[in-house]
Amino acid sequence: MAAAVQLPTRRPTAASQAARDDAPFDSILFDGPDAPRALCAAEPDSFRDLGLDQIVAAVAAPWNDHDVAAFFRVSLTQVDAVAYRQEVMGELERPEIMAAVRGFTQRLRALRQQLPLATKCHNAHERHRWFLESVRLYGEAIETQRRELAPLPLHSRGLRRWRNYLDGYAESPGFTRLMAQVRRLLGDLSAIRYALRIHGDSVVVRAYDGAPDYAAQVERTFAKFRRGAVKDYLAKLPVTVG
Repeated sequence: MAAAVQLPTRRPTAASQAARDDAPFDSILFDGPDAPRALCAAEPDSFRDLGLDQIVAAVAAPWNDHDVAAFFRVSLTQVDAVAYRQEVMGELERPEIMAAVRGFTQRLRALRQQLPLATKCHNAHERHRWFLESVRLYGEAIETQRRELAPLPLHSRGLRRWRNYLDGYAESPGFTRLMAQVRRLLGDLSAIRYALRIHGDSVVVRAYDGAPDYAAQVERTFAKFRRGAVKDYLAKLPVTVG
């Protein structure tokens, strides 16, 4: 009969915790030098024998744009490497931390889906505009993640190092200069005004001459008919090029 073994745990001192937090951030899943140089490309034979291939396939299904299944094929051989990952997973069970991390991954996912539009456009101005929007989304993901994690009490080494890394990166000259340039360009573009005249299948673009905003006038006219929550009839158009 196998006996359960309770691993001894020691609460780190303030000095040791600070030293661990100052360690360079490499990965949420692997602690520094424990990170594998390359993930396993082939699935071990034992996975199919134990039915693990079906479990991994179900877990990785929502993330087909990433090879997350490869992470499940790397076994951890050190007790501390297991503890490092368990610390992170334990904290992700807290709703406020999971919400912050999930929001970060969703923003990066939207960025990856949009970035190819910057290479598919035939018009140079449109390509540049899509690329600018991709950079804006990237900066927003970094800044939002940093802002949401800042007030949260984090205890795992992985997430504490990740937060420290974000702080340093967001304050680096390269990142701050990049985001300042993005905001300036977006401000310049938003200041551009022009008029559209649509008649049948004809669309004419002309210089803005101070014409009134008819959309705002229509909203003011019919505002008195609003009664609480109303159904949204706006159509969600697909994001495409051209």
